[in-house]
Amino acid sequence: PAADGSITRRNLLPLTQIEDDSQAQVSRLLANDPKMLEYVLERGFELGTTVKIIDRAPFDGPITVLVNGQERIIGRSVAAHILVEMPE
Repeated sequence: PAADGSITRRNLLPLTQIEDDSQAQVSRLLANDPKMLEYVLERGFELGTTVKIIDRAPFDGPITVLVNGQERIIGRSVAAHILVEMPE
C-alpha cells in the first residue's frame, strides 16, 4: 500500500498468457515448493526481469523465453507460476 493507504491494482498475468514477441516484466512468483522457486530463479526469472516468449511448442509443450538475452526453455506448468506485468 501507498503512504495514504491506497492500493494500486496491477494486471498480472501468468507467463503462459502473454502473446508471442511481447515483452513483460516478472512481477511475482507463485512457488509454494522451495525447489520450484529455486528452479525458476536459476533460470533467470527474478523479480523485475524483462522476458519475451519467442516460441511455444504445440500440444502443451514447453515455452522458449528470452530472459536477460538468453533463451530458456521451461514447461508450461512452471511458466504458469511466473506472473508478469505488461508495460503500459
